[in-house]
Parts: sequence; C-alpha cells; structure tokens
Amino acid sequence: MLKFLIKLLVSTSIIAYLLSRTEITTVIDRMKSADTLLVFASGSILFLLVLPQSFRWLSILRIAGARIGFMAATGITMVGWFFNQVLPSSVGGDAFRAWYAYRFGARLATATQSVIFDRVSALIAIMFILLASSPFLTTFFTSNEPVYSVMGFAVMLLFAAVGLLIADKVFASLLPESIRKHVVEFSVTARKVFLGRTGFRVVVLSVLIHCSIALAVWLLARSMNVPLELVHALLLMPVILFFTAIPISIAGWGIRESAMVVIFGMVGVPDESAIAISLGFGLLMLVTSLPGGVVWWFLHHEVPQSE
Repeated sequence: MLKFLIKLLVSTSIIAYLLSRTEITTVIDRMKSADTLLVFASGSILFLLVLPQSFRWLSILRIAGARIGFMAATGITMVGWFFNQVLPSSVGGDAFRAWYAYRFGARLATATQSVIFDRVSALIAIMFILLASSPFLTTFFTSNEPVYSVMGFAVMLLFAAVGLLIADKVFASLLPESIRKHVVEFSVTARKVFLGRTGFRVVVLSVLIHCSIALAVWLLARSMNVPLELVHALLLMPVILFFTAIPISIAGWGIRESAMVVIFGMVGVPDESAIAISLGFGLLMLVTSLPGGVVWWFLHHEVPQSE
C-alpha cells in the first residue's frame, strides 16, 4: 500500500508541476479540438498492435519449447496490456502474461524468460532503428541535443544486447553458484531467440510495432495540429517509452508527460502541446486496453490448470 501511495504521489506531483508551468486551458483546448477521425485512427493502430505483439511473443515461447496456441497467446497478451495500464507499474502486466503462460502449460522459468525476451526484442529493434538512422540524424534534427540523446540511447542498448548474449561465457564464472545456472540458461536461450532462425522474424515484428506506436503518436499530434514530424516521433518515442517503463509512478503517468515535454521540446514542440499529446496517448492506451479486462475475466474463470 505504501509503495502504491508513493507512486501515486510521484505521478500526481509531476503532472501538477507540469500543469503549473503551462496554461492549463491551452492543454485542455488542444485535447478538446482534436480531430475525431485521426484520434480514432490512432486508437485503432494501438488496439491492433495486439496481433503482432502476440505473434512475436508466441515465436519466442515456441523457441523456448512452450506450445501455446495463437488465440491463447493473443488473449494473454491483451490481459497483460490491460494490467500494464491499470496496475501501479507499467510492466505489471508482464507478471500476468508469465503466470497465464504457465497455467497454459509452459514451464514457469520458460514463461518468465519469454516475457523478458519479448521486452528485450523491442529494445533490440529500437537499437537497430536508431543505429541505422545515425548517419542522417543531423538532417532530421536542427540541434545537437536530440542527436546526442538518440545516439547515447542506441549505444547503451547495443552494450546491453551484447552483454545479454555473452553473459554465460564472460560473467557466469564471477557469480555465486546459486544463480550461475540461471544466468547460463538465460543467456543460452537468448542466443536461441535472437541468433536463431526465428530471431529475424522477432526483430522485424518489433520494428513494425515500434513504427506503429510512432505513427499512432504522430496521428494524435496531427489531430491536435501539433507540429511534430513523423521522423521525430519515430526516433524519439523509444527514449520516451524507456523512461515511461521505469517503475516509479502509476503506469508511467507523470514520467511520460515530463519525458515528452523535455524530449519533444528538443524539436520545437511547445510544452502545452507535448502534455496534451502525452495525456491523450495515455488515455488512448487505457481505453484500447479495456477489452483485455474482459478477456481476463474469462481466463480467470476458465483457464486450465497447469500440470
């Protein structure tokens, strides 16, 4: 309970502080003036992302040896998405995904690893996008701040990905015996997932998902007549989502708003507009995740017991 109250305080304090520094009426007017058709298009993209997300996670599960059907994986993904929005942590739904994968027959260790690798695949795709675009960053941005932010984030992800793949060969011998076996198993499975035949498919799906999120944010900005370029959304949203996932607020609220103000501000988006986009994006994510609550009710009552 104390942890929840602290996160609630963080979210409300940050949002209150940001609104105190801006014209609240401008933020409200931006959101009220949003084009309904573009908002619907943005929400539809976010809702349909459950399909590539499910297929990506299912591919990882099958590499790890679990056999779960596509419909089950899709339902569990919707449940995870729902709880990511309504629980205090923006990654709380991952625990539900791992648990229900276990209930559908996967080993608990396999289910847990699959959820982690699903998250990692998204970060690897972002790394490829940012590194591939690095020669053109000075063309996309008019100042050096966003260039340094994007490149620093990409390099950090590169080192983390390499460390994950070689952890059993470099770091395992330095670890206590009690966790060494788990680190070795984790790293070996990571190589199967990302360096095997299915690895390319997993990363391509991750790139598609990331580009779709950027498109949804861009459409939302366009609906409010905010001057955000699509290429800026594509390159900057990864950094924003990374900070949003830090579990110090209620489902990322407050952290996401402050990140958008700072990062979109680097490309000329006014504070009021960045806050309006962020609040609108958060509300769309919440609304489009609600069907997952219905799926959870059915799974909660009818899911099979794991042997």
